[in-house]
Amino acid sequence: MRILLTHRDIFVLSGDARAMFMFADTFKYLGHDILLLYTDIRPDEDRYFTQDTLKEYHPVKLIDFHPVRRVGEPPKEGIVEGDFQFVENKFLSSRVYDYMIGDRAFDVFFTDQSEFMFWGDDVDFLKEIYYVHWTFRPKGPNKTTLWANSTYTKKAIEACWGRKDVYVAHPPLWVDHYYPTNGFYDRDIDVIMFCQLYTLKGLDIAEVLADKGFKVVVVGADVGDYDSDNITVVKNATVAEYTNLLSRSKVYIHGKVGEHFGITITEAMASGAVPVVHASGGPYLDIIDKGKYGVCFYNNDVIDKIKELTTNRNLWEKYHELAVDRVRMFDVPVIADTIAELLGEV
Repeated sequence: MRILLTHRDIFVLSGDARAMFMFADTFKYLGHDILLLYTDIRPDEDRYFTQDTLKEYHPVKLIDFHPVRRVGEPPKEGIVEGDFQFVENKFLSSRVYDYMIGDRAFDVFFTDQSEFMFWGDDVDFLKEIYYVHWTFRPKGPNKTTLWANSTYTKKAIEACWGRKDVYVAHPPLWVDHYYPTNGFYDRDIDVIMFCQLYTLKGLDIAEVLADKGFKVVVVGADVGDYDSDNITVVKNATVAEYTNLLSRSKVYIHGKVGEHFGITITEAMASGAVPVVHASGGPYLDIIDKGKYGVCFYNNDVIDKIKELTTNRNLWEKYHELAVDRVRMFDVPVIADTIAELLGEV
């Protein structure tokens, strides 16, 4: 099939962009032709990388990021650059309309941009899939096909939008992109944490752990308002840099309550780090299956659980093996089977 994808901002280090890139990769793995429309919504000076270096920051294999223009030359609207096409932000809706409704150049429209989620309600023949990271709007579409990033998000859609016909398509990853083989004594980092570097993501836990003597590393996008004297902060890491750090870490902690999914948790598990997540949200329900494949915490018990994991080799090895086994369900070839079935439904 011919699949049109839309994500306005591709020059960013974030979970939603990562998920869209990985779905694009999976579509190509399945043999489909794709085109991803992006815009100039993020100014050049605020971009974390250029298009020709994007693969250094996102662990994809198949999508073609190579621009046809020279490096440093401004993008030209309408010129296909590998599997991508630049559109001025103000004209994005028009371009999608032309492709999907005007000349019907594509069979399926896949997007996570909320302004498009009602299009499938309005145009009967439009084969649209709206990928739901979360129910940020109080009302959702009635007919547009919905894929949710987790069963937790699916339940939120049912409660908030009243939709029961929601499919779950977890964000995929290439499991063989990571290095899980280091044993307990080969991992010199006690705790690692990934997030955009602001305190909403639960960085207070990292500070407390560092104060108690744990060696803590925090990796994330530099949003300009966080730094620390007692933990190692790695900003804007490349794939090579952060996969190396993950393979050296005993524990990965995700401190946010009610996280929708958390693709970096699966990356940590693929690297052999034991996931420690709050007993809520997608990480708890979908990734570690209520504690079967990782460690969950509530509030005051988190320090004790991390201490035990970082000092008890037998316990760590148990959850290390469970994590490496569990993460295979998020591998691209496995998720691709689900996506192929769901595309058939569309």
